[in-house]
Amino acid sequence: MWLSLEKALGKNISKFKNSSFYIKLSDFMKVIDTKPVGMPEAKKVMASREKDKELTYEQKLALEHLKKFTKLKPTEAKNFLEELSGVLRMSEETKIQILNLLPKTPDELRMIFTREKFSLKDEEIKKILELIKKYQK
Repeated sequence: MWLSLEKALGKNISKFKNSSFYIKLSDFMKVIDTKPVGMPEAKKVMASREKDKELTYEQKLALEHLKKFTKLKPTEAKNFLEELSGVLRMSEETKIQILNLLPKTPDELRMIFTREKFSLKDEEIKKILELIKKYQK
């Protein structure tokens, strides 16, 4: 997002008033932390932001996508992730991918695990798919 110097800095910058000098807002932002977030949580955050202020074009597209493809409610997603953690140790990113995609077949599930350093046993696949079926209504 681009803002005028006066808005970005919150100062009266009269010598730049008549010029077309702009700075990028991200030049003043610092990423403090990152974490993987599932689609249900992202949808909840985007919907609350939509109530507070108008979204940008890209944010509107993202919210539209989330509304169309999110399969679980945030509370269901939280419970799903907790139960999934009990089935098998895996990275947070992998858990979120399973949550977002909710694979239906063993092959779809194996595709998600291609980044991991281990392969799934048939019994683990069965447990995960049973858990997914439990939450898909």
